Formats: sequence, C-alpha cells, structure tokens
Amino acid sequence: SRFLALHAGLLPALLVGLFVLRAALARRHGMAPARGVPEEAAPVPYWPRQMFRDLIVCAAFLAVVLIFVAWKGVSLGSPAEVGLPSEAARPDWYFMWLFTLLKFDLFAGEFGTLIGAVLIPGAIAAVFFAMPLIGRIPGGHALNAIALYGVLAVFVALTGYGFIKDAKDADYHAAVEADQAKAERVRELIEVNGGIPPSGALTLLGADPLTQGPRLFANHCASCHAYDGHDGAGRPLADPSSAPDLHGVGSVAWIAGLLDLEQYQSAHYFGNTAFKDGEMAEALEEYELGETDIAAIAAALAAEAALPHRPSPDAALVENGFLFMGDDELACTDCHKVRGEGGKKGPDLTGYLSRDWLIDFIADPAHERFYGDDNDRMPNYLDAERDGETVPGKLDRRRVELIVDWLRGDWPGAGVKR
Repeated sequence: SRFLALHAGLLPALLVGLFVLRAALARRHGMAPARGVPEEAAPVPYWPRQMFRDLIVCAAFLAVVLIFVAWKGVSLGSPAEVGLPSEAARPDWYFMWLFTLLKFDLFAGEFGTLIGAVLIPGAIAAVFFAMPLIGRIPGGHALNAIALYGVLAVFVALTGYGFIKDAKDADYHAAVEADQAKAERVRELIEVNGGIPPSGALTLLGADPLTQGPRLFANHCASCHAYDGHDGAGRPLADPSSAPDLHGVGSVAWIAGLLDLEQYQSAHYFGNTAFKDGEMAEALEEYELGETDIAAIAAALAAEAALPHRPSPDAALVENGFLFMGDDELACTDCHKVRGEGGKKGPDLTGYLSRDWLIDFIADPAHERFYGDDNDRMPNYLDAERDGETVPGKLDRRRVELIVDWLRGDWPGAGVKR
C-alpha cells in the first residue's frame, strides 16, 4: 500500500511539477535553432507551438496503446504472495531494459541495486530534463542527439536481450504457465465463493488445497514420495522416490495395486522401503489373492476412504470385501483392526485413507494405531508424544489438512464440470 501511495500521490505530483518547471524554462530561454539556421536567429518558442505538437504526438501514441489494449485485452496474473518470489513476474515492455540491467552481476547486492535502479535512471532523467538548456551551448544540439540516440540504443539492446533470454528460458515458461493456472484458479474460487472476501483474493488461494497442496507436497513430501512420477508441482524428482507414489491414494485402483504382490514390491509402492519383504509381502505371497478377492477388498477399503467426487463402490462388493478380510483363510484381522475389531500388529484399517485417517497418520506414523516401532523413516508432521516428551512436528495442522485434501481431490469446485 505504501508503494501504491508513492505512485498514486507523490510521483504524479513530482512529474507535474517538473513538467511545469521545464515548460517555464523552455518558454523563457526558447529552444536551440534547427540545424542550418544561423545562431543569431531568434529561437523557436517552446510555448505554445512546440508543446502543442508534443501533445498531439503523445495523444496519438496513447490512442495506439488504447486500441491495442481494447484488441488484446489486459491479462492480470495471480495475486502476489509475500515471501514467495514469482519467477514469472516481469515488468511491462518499457521497463524491461531496467529489469534486464539489474540481472547483471555488476548490479547485484544492495549497493549495486541502488546504482542500477536509482542512480542510472536518475542520471538519464536529469540529462533529458536539461536538454533544452544543453541545446543553448555551442555543440549542445550534437550532445543532445548523441545522448538521445545512445540511450535509445541501450534501451533497444537491453529490452531485446531480455525478451530473447526469456524466450529460451524453460523455467520461465513453466513459471508463466503455473502463474496463469493460479490466476485462473483465483477466478474459479471467486465464482465458487460468490465474490472476493474482505480479506482479499489472496486469502482464497491460501486456503485452497488445489493451489497449496502441490507446493506443500513438493517442499515436505517429495523427498521420499512421488505424485504420478513427479514432485507434485510438476517438476522431476531430485532423487528416485523411496516411498509409495501417492497419486490416486484411496481410490479402488490404488488400493488394488497395493494388494498385488508384484506391484507392492515395486518402486511405485513399497519396493524401496523396509516393508518390501515384510509380513504384508509374506501374506500376499501366501494367500495369492485372485482378481475377485482384490476387487472386493479394494472396494471395501475405498469405501472407508470415501474419496469425494467419485462414485461409491458397489455395496455388495464392499460387503464381500469386509467378509474376505475377516475370513479365517485370509485373516487380515489377525494383524489389522477393521471396523473397530481385529489385531494391532499392522495399521488400523478402520476409516483407512479417509481424511481423518490420513491427517492422523501424517501427524504421527509411529503411533501404535499405525506403524508403531516398525515405522520406516517417516517423521511426525505434527507434535507427538514420545516417552512423556513432546517431539515437535514439521508442519501445523492446517498445512497437513491442505496436503490431505489435495491428495484426496477435495477442494472448492472439484466436482463442478466446466
């Protein structure tokens, strides 16, 4: 707001003051004679003839700009988030030269930025302001011409270099696409919420799992987990994933893959964890689940997950799945608690992969309800009790909820067809 006040208040007033001062000086001293006119010739008065010509040129230029805006429109990016610099942010074309200039190492750091952003533009403005007076001295017109065309040459060179560099920058294009997607998401959230709240559009983004979930996942989960083969934000993983890929977690298809021994022991699930050859793998190898068994159990557990905006599994298939899990031959309940009954050796499958289950699991995977002492490397993301002491978590509950809601496909407007 202070920056806006500076531009809306002080700078326009300063500009008007300089304009009046320049007109007064030019009116008093006149302008240098045109080339070929004897020095003793009377100077051409700046006011009103030359100023009128300048105003016509400015009006014509403004008309061209307005026509271009009416034709192409004005595209607004997503709201700026404090503390999250945008790689997609660029100034308008007429300031691209300065943006490019400040990217050079010479203008890095606080002092370099002061020189590039304040002193150099200030010196250029001072030269332009003084041109009517410089033109009065011998050779002044030539100096003005050299200064003008020199500045224009630097302007064109830096502007062109900046645009060419951006055109070849894959990271910049990816950032632009991400920013456009975020801007479109803001418009969707405004529509879903019936307008912009008093706290601003940025509030909508901050509470949106579709926007925040991928970023949080990439920052806090992608060191072990993948999401459809990438880091959640669409970037390649820095290292191969060492824990299950969580794309589609809680769905019938994802759970069915978990119940297939070959897939279970692959890198897509638990192939890179301590559970690869554990008791679950031994059980899958022993019981050799058929397609019918897998389909029924997957439907039952998917019913526990209750993913939003997805058709509910067939009720009869779900009931058969629970019967299979409690069957003496399959004996899932020897290790797992299901619907409140069964063993405690493996993770509790009551409410498996539901919103509350996932939040509690991410909060403390080493809790006795989940992996207990068999937990493999996964830290607690919320504060957890260990032997009477509190182990600090890595995140707060709200950010864990955003990750979970994103993984489960539960965000405002998720079920709306567009």
